[in-house]
Amino acid sequence: MEPAADRRHATWDLRAGPGNYFWIVTSQIATAGLSVLSVWMATTALGPTGYGSFAAILAAGHFVGQLAIDWSAVSLVRYGCSEFIDTGRLSTAFWTRLAILIAAAGVVAATSHWWWPALARVLHLPDAVYLPTMMFGLGTAMWLHVQASLQAAKLPRLRARLLTVERVLIIVILGLFWWQGPVSPARLVVTYVLASLTTCGVGLYFLRGIVFPGVRVDLALLRRMLTFSLPLVPAAVLGYFSSNYVDALFITHYLTMADLGRFTVAYQLTAALMQLPNLLGSLVLPFFVSLDLDRSRAAFVRLLDDALPLMTLGWSVLCVIAAAAGAWVIPLVLGPPFAAAVPLLWPLVAAAAFAGPVLTVYITAAQAQSLTFVNAVSATAAAVANVGMNAVLIPRVGLIGCAWATACAYGMSLLVWVWFVHHRDGRGHGRVVEATLPAVSAAICATLTGSDVLALGVALVVALLVALVRRDRMAAGLSFLQEVRART
Repeated sequence: MEPAADRRHATWDLRAGPGNYFWIVTSQIATAGLSVLSVWMATTALGPTGYGSFAAILAAGHFVGQLAIDWSAVSLVRYGCSEFIDTGRLSTAFWTRLAILIAAAGVVAATSHWWWPALARVLHLPDAVYLPTMMFGLGTAMWLHVQASLQAAKLPRLRARLLTVERVLIIVILGLFWWQGPVSPARLVVTYVLASLTTCGVGLYFLRGIVFPGVRVDLALLRRMLTFSLPLVPAAVLGYFSSNYVDALFITHYLTMADLGRFTVAYQLTAALMQLPNLLGSLVLPFFVSLDLDRSRAAFVRLLDDALPLMTLGWSVLCVIAAAAGAWVIPLVLGPPFAAAVPLLWPLVAAAAFAGPVLTVYITAAQAQSLTFVNAVSATAAAVANVGMNAVLIPRVGLIGCAWATACAYGMSLLVWVWFVHHRDGRGHGRVVEATLPAVSAAICATLTGSDVLALGVALVVALLVALVRRDRMAAGLSFLQEVRART
């Protein structure tokens, strides 16, 4: 781990960026492989119906965390990074945001007798899983707090490695439970909680030099964090309605727990893929904060107009390749009971293609400039699309309709971000959207024909056509990325 003094400047972000991304991608590949192993263990132990019950508990747990607790986590990255750059410490932001977390968790626990019965009824959960659900929501919230601290302190490699360690612990603990006797959905949730809390403790150990001592809640910073985060409250609520957790509500209502288990498998594999742009975004935000975008507008415009479409096109092709690989892996690893998850991969990787530019550049740029209101607008569009399309498609076409509802939600989110970020300059509106066409065309082809090979071929042809039509801008994007690399 490099000294804090070296990490406090924008030049460090540029110099260490390629190495950081290499190591976090390496860690993510390891994490993805371990995720497949953990999914195999869980699905083998529980079957489609049991795994669907596990997914329903996670949906309830994320209802607790995402709607009521996690909404202020981004403020820790934003103001914690500023504190770290200015002073080399993180204590004020860490403890101030922790106070917000504890207060929110207290409100959730105190009001649970009102909202839990309705939530359990909708998701078909027994009262016995109330405690594991609350443990999962609160444990995940604390682990997210530590992850945000690591991001603010510019420790992306450590954060990525701890995510890998978390997955290893899940496998080890699940193996111990499996050895002792039958694994229930509730015990699987406890496995996730124990792994999260353990990695949380390890993360705190590495942060001890800049967080301890000096427990201090700064009221002025508390007000700034709340002001920064308030637009994220409706975004968090609406974001839940655009997530796979609301999909679980529709699936359990119209279909079966076994269908929810199959959808969750496909979604988890896609979510593992989406960690790649998410991790890149975690590197970009501290760099934006260090650099101050207002003083580097010309470079930022080149990033948006030239580099981002090129990066998005490459990401879209990678998503298609991942779907083709998943179509082979799922039946091989998980067996015939989960073969119905394969067609779901194609619309879900189209969603991942839409998410790429949002996670890497658009959200991080907005956070660096405190433009968090765009999150609320994007979340509203995505939530309306997800809920509306689920209600229309699932009763008519079944589980594949849920996957397409997810793709529509992510597509609406991308359109909102493209408009808000680009409208000031009045250019570049369509190039990022065009760059997602390979994944979209593959998803449509796979859904209509059922052929994974044909879908892959169509995507590669479309990618080539987009690159040829936009060859001048693609060349400009490549030139910009080479300049950035030369500066590092």
